[in-house]
Amino acid sequence: MFADRTNWNLAPNRLSEALARHRAAEKPLIDLTVSNPTECGFAYEGRTILEALRNPEALKYQPAPRGLVSARQAVCEYYAEHHAAVGVDDIILTTSTSEAYSFVFRLLCNPGDEILIPAPSYPLFDFLADIQDVKLVPGRSSFMCWSKRLHHARARSLWYTPIIPPVISRSAPKWRN
Repeated sequence: MFADRTNWNLAPNRLSEALARHRAAEKPLIDLTVSNPTECGFAYEGRTILEALRNPEALKYQPAPRGLVSARQAVCEYYAEHHAAVGVDDIILTTSTSEAYSFVFRLLCNPGDEILIPAPSYPLFDFLADIQDVKLVPGRSSFMCWSKRLHHARARSLWYTPIIPPVISRSAPKWRN
């Protein structure tokens, strides 16, 4: 019924089987793949958030395809505090990392293009690449570097950042200028 590109192998792999055993044993787990911030155990200032919703401006729907100007301005201010000049028009905010990667794949790749990615990598790259009709070419990365990044991620509110961004592979036969 659906397009061939959605015919993913959904059989459990070794990692998902190990995760299922770990959860079944009710062992403690820090899951860096959880994308719902309300499920991550963060301490929110609930009263402040609910108070913000009392602002009549919160009832207006004004779509902004690149993200709210006020939010993009806040990002610019953050970078300015870190000595980097970025303009509001240079910022595009997305609802998720997956959406951002989908936009990048669609913008920079033609169907069948190959993308060099680090391994291990972002957990959803396979699905995102399939749905955007691009191929992934796993590259090598240092486990030590990944391990250090994981340790720092745990120390900083479980924030996920890839080690290196994916790049279109210049050595792949499907690469284009």
